[in-house]
Amino acid sequence: MASTTACTEAVPLVYPQEVKNDSARKAYKLKLLKDRPETLFADLYKSGEVSNLIFLTDQPLALHAAISAHYPSVKKEGICNGWKIKIKEVEDPDTVMTIVNIYKNGTVMVQGNLTQFELDFLLIKERAQQEKSAPTDNNHTLPETDTTPTSGCPC
Repeated sequence: MASTTACTEAVPLVYPQEVKNDSARKAYKLKLLKDRPETLFADLYKSGEVSNLIFLTDQPLALHAAISAHYPSVKKEGICNGWKIKIKEVEDPDTVMTIVNIYKNGTVMVQGNLTQFELDFLLIKERAQQEKSAPTDNNHTLPETDTTPTSGCPC
């Protein structure tokens, strides 16, 4: 009998043999994330052990709202170019279970209890999609910028 529980398994991020140094690994990872957005990847240590989960989203604010709404106990903090969500144990709110760093460029990195986040990933993605589809209240979109040149602009 098939399970009806929504879950996903992270795709192991395996680097080709020719990708040897850190800058090449970073470039390879970025290309892979861009080519497969909204796909959960397991970033691996050289030993093969999972170090963290990563993915790319086109709506970081909607994802932030979805994660915050999905888990009953979270602490939200600002970080450079993004947000940090600390997901806490329900029974012990002083204990952080998982940390999710959401960067404004759409990169998301998950550390801590990776198994639970993997199990919740599809539900969180669905909730983020609902956030994106909800009537615009300007809470989940980045502010529009005016690109019209002004007389003082060297554009």
